[in-house]
Amino acid sequence: ANVRIVVRRGRRVAKRFKAKSYRAGRTHRKRIKLRSSARRGNYRVVLKVTKPGHGSQVTVTGRKL
Repeated sequence: ANVRIVVRRGRRVAKRFKAKSYRAGRTHRKRIKLRSSARRGNYRVVLKVTKPGHGSQVTVTGRKL
């Protein structure tokens, strides 16, 4: 499946990852490093997954302290 990852703070995009293909049925980990000048607050990570005939989206929220 093709996976696209976007990290947002409010409406602004803090980081964007190119779409990449991953094998199904395996756990994949991605470390998200923000710039040192990234502000404190809530960051939403949006994962959009597409494969032929299907598509889904998951949003996870993390907080930078």
